[in-house]
Amino acid sequence: MPMFLVSFEVPVGVRRRLDFYRSRFFWQTDGDKKKYRLARWDIICRPKDQGGLGIENLEVKNRCLLSKWLFRLSVETEGIWVQILRNKYLHSKTLAHVSVRPNDSPFWKGLMKVRSAFFRRTKFIIGNGEGTRFWEDSWLGETPLATQYPALYNVVQRKDAYVATVLQSNPLNIQFRRALIGHRWANWLNLVRRLMDIQLSEEPDRVRWKLTNSGTFTVLHRAAASIRTWSLLTPAKTREPLVTGSTRWETVARDIFNQFGWQSTNRIDE
Repeated sequence: MPMFLVSFEVPVGVRRRLDFYRSRFFWQTDGDKKKYRLARWDIICRPKDQGGLGIENLEVKNRCLLSKWLFRLSVETEGIWVQILRNKYLHSKTLAHVSVRPNDSPFWKGLMKVRSAFFRRTKFIIGNGEGTRFWEDSWLGETPLATQYPALYNVVQRKDAYVATVLQSNPLNIQFRRALIGHRWANWLNLVRRLMDIQLSEEPDRVRWKLTNSGTFTVLHRAAASIRTWSLLTPAKTREPLVTGSTRWETVARDIFNQFGWQSTNRIDE
């Protein structure tokens, strides 16, 4: 399957059909006789250190390549494709500003589906503050302020405010739905002290990819982060048998290849 086709959103039905033929090729070989599947396909597609064989997961690959479009759209300003998307969908807005419309193209709707996951793995370098959400983007620390100060975020009136809007006046342009007392007041004082060091400039905000030291998006690191999510969400009792079983996959694969009667030069040695 050409890689550029996976760069657009692949429908669930198409992806499942592709996985059907991929798994059939893996288990069925070239015979007509049906054979039992010895492991679920999603387990086989996991990395070896998580109990799989490292076969490429089409869903993860598809989401990674869609996220790459979003990163390039955030950092690039030249190119015909950038101008087309900005003029048709953004209209001088940022990715966080826009919302999905019924008449949007399937390609743009696919980008919007991975937008939230993309923002969770990016950090904004503040310039003029007009393209960074104050509470919901990562710009002051490694996580959004909504995560760092949940008590304040729960009572703030405008959760979608931007950094430029908040910092444009003194005192800060933030209103809360109730009085700040107790731990909320302590959190607010801590936040204000941190904001005193922020200075806006005339340069636009920049996007940095948090998963790489260079700040540049890579499909490999995005895929690793998605796969790592399974490891974090799966209970240890369920994960351990799969991980220890990954060593047995090498023995199974060796037997399968050797049973085809390959020449000794091609056989897999112990």
